[in-house]
Amino acid sequence: MATFVFNKLIRDKLRFEYEKLHQKATYRKLSNDELAGALKQKLIEEIKEIELSDRESVITELADVYQVVEEFLRIYDINPEEIRKVKAAKFEKKGGFSEGLFVETLQLTDDDEWNEYYRKQPDVFKEVSDK
Repeated sequence: MATFVFNKLIRDKLRFEYEKLHQKATYRKLSNDELAGALKQKLIEEIKEIELSDRESVITELADVYQVVEEFLRIYDINPEEIRKVKAAKFEKKGGFSEGLFVETLQLTDDDEWNEYYRKQPDVFKEVSDK
């Protein structure tokens, strides 16, 4: 019998599907802190799946993302109106994404205060030399 390590958060009713298929899973109940971490991983997983999706699959993956967001609201006791207010404020200050602007490089002067911020995240912001 094959056994696979999952180490991932699953939807509540999937355990019944495993049983129907005569699959045996081991489970543990997560604390709220553990659940928050698992939800973050689930969100990353769902977003990665969007990359490989056509329109119909994107709808399915976005439904999963929305479910994860609702779980975050529940475990952190966040009112959706709080999210809408912050979203509106960010939109007012920075706009949305409808223009599709994609920054390829950003050149900063040596004394720019943002240099330190970007350099602390080399996996996200790779520094290239202009020499």
